[in-house]
Amino acid sequence: MIEYLEKKSRAKIDIKTKQIFIVSKSIDNLSKLIDEKRKSIQKKQLGIPKDTFVISFGYNAGVFQQHELFINILKNIRKELPDNILLLLQMTYGEKKKNYIDDIDNQLKSFDLNYKIFKKFLKR
Repeated sequence: MIEYLEKKSRAKIDIKTKQIFIVSKSIDNLSKLIDEKRKSIQKKQLGIPKDTFVISFGYNAGVFQQHELFINILKNIRKELPDNILLLLQMTYGEKKKNYIDDIDNQLKSFDLNYKIFKKFLKR
């Protein structure tokens, strides 16, 4: 199952260390853009506790963002993850098919994981 998920998502899943590594040059560059102080400020602005692990994937409401695939990966390894996780999905633009966003929302409602879906752009 892990091999299948890795192939479909281009991710490397390490069950022993409880980590998912995404193969992307863009992701590698993100660590250079966000420092710990800024993360702390952003969490405070969004009302997210400091000790929360935030998982975010996709950047719009398009089906090609593979939200379902990543949700299924997280469901398969949920018992291995800490309780203080928050899943953030940005669905502020793209196809914005209401049925698709509702389907993703319903999948997450049946999942033992805190989540938030951004459907509108955040004000600065």
